Amino acid sequence: MSINSLTLQIPEENNLSWKHIADDAEVYTERIYEASQDATYSMPESSVRLPFDGDEMMEHIKPTYTAVSEKADYCIVVGIGGSSNGTQAVYNALFQSEDPETELIFVDTTSPHILQKAKKVIAAAENKEEVVLAVVSKSGTTTETLSNFAVLFNEMQQKFKAAAEQVVAITEYASPLWQTAEKNGMHSLAIPENVGGRFSV
Repeated sequence: MSINSLTLQIPEENNLSWKHIADDAEVYTERIYEASQDATYSMPESSVRLPFDGDEMMEHIKPTYTAVSEKADYCIVVGIGGSSNGTQAVYNALFQSEDPETELIFVDTTSPHILQKAKKVIAAAENKEEVVLAVVSKSGTTTETLSNFAVLFNEMQQKFKAAAEQVVAITEYASPLWQTAEKNGMHSLAIPENVGGRFSV
């Protein structure tokens, strides 16, 4: 029996046919299109909207950006996996051959070496406006992320008054991290519930 004939066989007991498959594909294609137009991110497939929401997102984050970033020389991004990888990829692609106005430092493991590098940046800063501390966790409960964040925020608090003004928590609305940000006067940006953490960039 050839590979082609194997590919074309549809199990009759499952009541499948090429027409059923084509009909289902058409329905799902329409659903994906609907999700790509849904500005409320209310559908499970809402991640497909992300490539098209740049202008909306910029309007949403502009107040926070203006508040913390205008004088920043460094932004320390604390997050692991999807909460860091996408941002690193974009950053590395954009700044391969030139120095960015604000350098990003990624604390994406529990490595003492990486944590120490971030602590040195905080120690060298003359005022808090030189450093932004961005902590990213969709769930707001990622143990490694929260542990690293606690260490670095403590460093900032010891050195600067009102250090919380330079902190941005990027997480799901009402998550434990969101609540911590609100309680301490930090900035917060919400990741929509139906957008997975790996797309938080």
